[in-house]
Amino acid sequence: MPTTSTTTSPPTAPTATSSQIINADHPRWNEFLDALGAALDRTKCKGGMSKVLSRRIMRDMGLDRAAIAESCRWFETWGGYCDCEVLSNVSWWAEVVSGEEEEE
Repeated sequence: MPTTSTTTSPPTAPTATSSQIINADHPRWNEFLDALGAALDRTKCKGGMSKVLSRRIMRDMGLDRAAIAESCRWFETWGGYCDCEVLSNVSWWAEVVSGEEEEE
């Protein structure tokens, strides 16, 4: 009698909805940036791909793991590979795209 092999896919991680992702459209974006700026005033950025401060702030803001992971991917899309780059590059690009950057 031939045996039939059944394979099951591993469970997929829940994905965050766009309203949960911290980005420039999120209502708490400025709160996140303020908290990150204050944290970077007290602690040196680890550089590289470390977003330990950003992750901690988002966790403290009540985001779940999926939303934090998606937010970090969004940051990287805009040049935010570490905490200080999230604050400088991502916040700058968000202002440019939204048209809020002041002209010199």
